[in-house]
Amino acid sequence: MGVATAIIHSVRLISAAVDRSDAFVAIADGRVLATGTGNGWRELAGVEADVLDGAGAPEPRTVTATAARPFVRQAGCTASTG
Repeated sequence: MGVATAIIHSVRLISAAVDRSDAFVAIADGRVLATGTGNGWRELAGVEADVLDGAGAPEPRTVTATAARPFVRQAGCTASTG
C-alpha cells in the first residue's frame, strides 16, 4: 500500500452495509488509498501528510506515527458534518 498525502480521521463512515464510528479515510494522489477504523491511519501517513481531525481537536498538533515517520502535521482547515 502507498503513502497517504491527506488523512481525515475520527469521523463516521456509513455505506451500503457498513456503519463505522471512529473511522478514517487516507488519500493519495486524489484517490482513496484506504479506509478503516481506529489509529490505523497513522501507519499510512507520509511525513508531509495533511491530517484533519474530524472530531474537531485543536489545531495544530503533532501526532506520533512511526519511527520512520516521526511526525504528521495537522491541516489548517475545518470540516462540516451537518
